[in-house]
Formats: sequence, structure tokens, C-alpha cells
Amino acid sequence: MKIGIIATAHEVPRIQSLLRYLEGKADVHLYVDEQGVVDSRSTAFDEQVIFTKGRGYALLTMARIAEASGIAVVNSAHSTWVATHRLLASIACREAGVRVPEFSVGTSAPDAFDKVIVKNIVDQNHLRFLDILPIVGGPRATIPPITTSEEAGSSELAPQYHFYQRFLRTEFEYKVYGFGERLLYYRQLPVLVNPDKMSTRVQIDEVPELKRAARAAMRATGLEIASLDFLEEDGELYLTDVNSTPNFNYIAEGAQIVGDYLLAIARDGGRQVETRRAPAPRRRT
Repeated sequence: MKIGIIATAHEVPRIQSLLRYLEGKADVHLYVDEQGVVDSRSTAFDEQVIFTKGRGYALLTMARIAEASGIAVVNSAHSTWVATHRLLASIACREAGVRVPEFSVGTSAPDAFDKVIVKNIVDQNHLRFLDILPIVGGPRATIPPITTSEEAGSSELAPQYHFYQRFLRTEFEYKVYGFGERLLYYRQLPVLVNPDKMSTRVQIDEVPELKRAARAAMRATGLEIASLDFLEEDGELYLTDVNSTPNFNYIAEGAQIVGDYLLAIARDGGRQVETRRAPAPRRRT
């Protein structure tokens, strides 16, 4: 079996555990976004499945080429693109019946929000602007010019636009990791309260509402592997972020879960997304 992994340079260290797990189980070819240019000599993908780990534009191009060749791609170029654009992901999930906080894109926070959290419009590289974003403020809060939407081009107005999400008052943050039909649930203090998210994170049992919302969000975006962030306000759970490149190293046996999922698809010849299933959960001791 042949498995391809297309990753950005930032993600390469994070997938080393996956590469070790797949060693001896499959012939694995790693493509690095920043090191490879798509040309006529590097478009003949012959893998049974390709795993994308990143959000780069070259990565998306290579994923589309693989898809055009009939190769199963996890996550697909389109699903990654949708998840990367906060506005698109929010609209898609909301239309699928998932509760998301009120949001807007503009040059200032709407007056209807008494408090907002300001995020980048295109989550192309989540390491950018960590010293600035996210920003919490009130209506008409002054936000510094930041180029958070690459696709807007070089317009002088582009840095003035941001993604505004109604701020939720919550005690806990919930994170759901999805691998096909398999979901894992965690609870932690909100990152704005405690930036060291792993120090307070604990695994929890299945929550029916989180299960319903997570599956609906993954279907709406087309993601097969994802992490989804939820906040609870007044007893209602809201989906606040969709991540197409979850760090599976935060999960016990995370590399094995991803590896087994890819191996199953490769053995099956890459069926359609809707028919894929993750390996059966292993009970933790």
C-alpha cells in the first residue's frame, strides 16, 4: 500500500509520530508544501490515499491534482479550504443546524454585540499574529490594521477587515476530535482564561449534543479529520472554531488512530467520504 502525506513545514514535526507508526505498514511518501513546486514532473501521484496536514495554497493545489487522479484525499482540498475561511465555515455549519455565535465581517464590530472576539478571516497560518489576535473588545473597538485575509489581495482596505464573533461567557471550553465516525470529547478551561490549555484538559464521556453538532459540522464542511471547539453559554453549546489540522499528538495513541484510518482507506481503495468509518474505539484503562 502507498500513502502520501502533503504537509506544510510547520506540521512536519507534528507528523513524525504518524510516520513512525506507518513505517513497515505502508510505503509512505512525504510532500512538503514549502519545498515542492507542482510541475509536470511531480504530479503523477500513485498512492491509494493522501493525507493533508496543513492549509497552504500549494498544498491545496497538490490535493486537487491528486483528487483529479481519483485518489482519496483526507482532508479534501475543498473541505480544508472551507474550514480555513471562518466566514464560510460558520455559514456552512449554521445552515446545517449547528449553533454558532453571531458573527460578522467588516471594518468594525457591530453595535449589536456588547462584546466581541476578533479573529483572522482566513486561518491560513495560525501562528501569525499570535501576539495580537484574538482581541476581545466592545462595539466600535479600535482594531489595528492586520492582513488577515490573503485572498483580498493588496488593497489598502484589506487590513481593515476582520472576523467578529460575539463573545460568549462560559466556564469551560469543550473540544471534540473527529476521525471519521469516531469522536473523542475533552473539557478544559477557556484558553483566554488559561493559555496552557493542556494543563486543565480532561477527557470526558460522550455528550449527545456535542456528538450531534460535531457530526453535523464535519458533514457540512466535508472534513474527515478535525477538531472542533465549543463554548457553553446559558446552557447552550456553540461551535466557535473548526480546525482541519488537529494536533493528534495531544491524544493518547493519536498517531495510531490516524494511521489506522488511512490504512483502512488504502486497503479499501478509497471509497467516498460518506461511507468511510474510523476503526472501532479502544477502551481506555
